[in-house]
Amino acid sequence: MIIMFGTACSPSHPTATTAAVETFPAAEVPTGPTESSPSEIAVAEDDPIFGYGDYSAYSYSDVPWDVVTAAQVACMRDQGWPVELIGSNGISYAAVPVEQNQAAQIDEERCSAGLNLPEYGAPSAIDIEGVYSFWVDFLKPCYEAEGHHIPGPPSLETFVESYPNVDWTPWRYVTDPSPELDERCSTNPNNYDLADDR
Repeated sequence: MIIMFGTACSPSHPTATTAAVETFPAAEVPTGPTESSPSEIAVAEDDPIFGYGDYSAYSYSDVPWDVVTAAQVACMRDQGWPVELIGSNGISYAAVPVEQNQAAQIDEERCSAGLNLPEYGAPSAIDIEGVYSFWVDFLKPCYEAEGHHIPGPPSLETFVESYPNVDWTPWRYVTDPSPELDERCSTNPNNYDLADDR
């Protein structure tokens, strides 16, 4: 069983900027493709699959990764792969036969290539300050409202200097995580009204 999580989808890259994004209808789960020959796989690697969104206008830190992951899952299902969405940012290959994992991963790369995602860029100090603000002003109080004790954060200066290898993350101190808690205290900043004066 292979469970893949996109590294870019982690809360390490939240941003305070929200943008209008496309939504995608849920795709049916096909029965699965037949095993591809090496020559078919080689051709497929150079053939992006379009039609699931275009993120070329986004900066890396502003990409709505939960929407991107849903688009990747829809694209892969349309290619016949029975992949599943895990949370908002993960893709499970559990239902894909082991001998077909390589072909499925190639199709995932083709689906990603068709989305025209921006190249990775190291976050700026302003981006990192946005992460800090989101974790301190939204996640920490949310977890505390659910009965979890979250110790105080490091100073902003220390946080910026050590990012992304910070020693303090709000969810690190949650002792009994659950899907319900993940829904109430989402680590995705797009699920909050960051401009709300609370």
